Amino acid sequence: GAFLCLLRYAESGEAKWWWWQCVIFVLGFGSLEINVVYPAIAAFWMLLFRRDLLLRTVPLFFVSLLYAAIHRYVAPAEVPEVYRMYWDWNIFKTTATYLIWAFGSVRDGMGDSQAAWGWASTAFPALALLGFLIHQLRNRQWLVLFTLGWFFITLSPLLPLRMHISDYYLVIPTIGFAIAGGWAINQARLSGMRWTALAALAAVCYMVASGQMGRTMANYNYQTSITAKRLFLGVEQVAKSHPGKIILLAGVSSEQFWTAISDRAFRLLPGPPEVFLTPDAVGNIDKHPELGDISKFMLPDAAARKALDLGQALVYQPVEGKLRNVTAMYQIIARTRWKMGAPEQLNAAQKFLSEFFGTGWHPIEGGHRWMEKTGFVTLSAPPAGATYLEVTGNRAADDPRPGQLRLSVSLNGLSIGTSSIPDGEGATTLRYPLQPFPNSTDGQTTVKLELDRSFSFKGDSRDLGLVFGTLQWK
Repeated sequence: GAFLCLLRYAESGEAKWWWWQCVIFVLGFGSLEINVVYPAIAAFWMLLFRRDLLLRTVPLFFVSLLYAAIHRYVAPAEVPEVYRMYWDWNIFKTTATYLIWAFGSVRDGMGDSQAAWGWASTAFPALALLGFLIHQLRNRQWLVLFTLGWFFITLSPLLPLRMHISDYYLVIPTIGFAIAGGWAINQARLSGMRWTALAALAAVCYMVASGQMGRTMANYNYQTSITAKRLFLGVEQVAKSHPGKIILLAGVSSEQFWTAISDRAFRLLPGPPEVFLTPDAVGNIDKHPELGDISKFMLPDAAARKALDLGQALVYQPVEGKLRNVTAMYQIIARTRWKMGAPEQLNAAQKFLSEFFGTGWHPIEGGHRWMEKTGFVTLSAPPAGATYLEVTGNRAADDPRPGQLRLSVSLNGLSIGTSSIPDGEGATTLRYPLQPFPNSTDGQTTVKLELDRSFSFKGDSRDLGLVFGTLQWK
């Protein structure tokens, strides 16, 4: 909409079109963040076709910079791994992936016959369009540069996201190639039957390949949604039949985990019920660190065994679309295989792990636990390969302490570092690199957490430091 108004302004010189463009541009920030690159598109068009109006686009860049500054200030400081930006040579690899996806149906995991057809149906339309663009460029038709510029300008903010390469990111960038493709078909129509047939063949290849890929993706999404639905409804039925019980899921597949459990679907159920993976379920699930940490959904050995021994947990396993009660079998497994010692990770809101929280902790309340200025916990010795201790927590919305807080961590009496917690509400993840420290003979580690200052709410005499959270070796 904004670009159309810009074209109307360039053609007519009427100021109303310029201001309508500005209004639509600003409103666009409420829809998509990619709107931030619009000034570059506007400036590139003016550079190619109306250089006398190029300077008029400068204020648009200031609007985008203002939006970027506000976004940086408001957005959480902790960025999930999947949205972390990597400024390295992988940007070129990501660009190549998007170019291939834009023209056809080549995807990872294809069989040999599918891959052969995919490459053929990708290469032919791409080469045909490339030939047309080169021909037009030799004839000094600068619209060619704009169609290419549209693709790369709108795609550019997404290229550093190497952990999150997705088909839907191509919706806006491929508008540039759509303009070029429509232009090429029209020029072929005007150039005789031979060129018309070539253009039609390229278009048919692209449409058939895209249609097949669309159908494959739709079928995949349908099947995974059915898998997630069956698991969700199964857990709902168990929660209704056994209210208040912890539900442990065993034998969960990668598909079931990443389509339902990782997105915390069960929080939508009344209660909601406490649902965890059994300690042995993690090994069955494909790891995707960029999407999330599987271990955060697992109930540690000691907690799971204790919950089963007290009759406060049930174990269910998905079998042929339904949940089967395997609690009796897992009671035996728990007693023979699951350790009762200190775990590798602690969830402050898990009541069956309370014995590992020492002095300096308040009772669990509403899915979290307050630490005083100083608190002690007991973890296992760091497992082989662990390089740091990860601590997650957050400050309360009405925390009266100004500025940053500092959290120091010691292991068995030896300090391993101090980190800053930013001002304001929001979850914070802190990582403390492991350094040599004296290991205890019993395979346990005493962790001391100490803040530089604490506070008390009015009418509440408790000493309050930080809301936790989890602690785990990583």
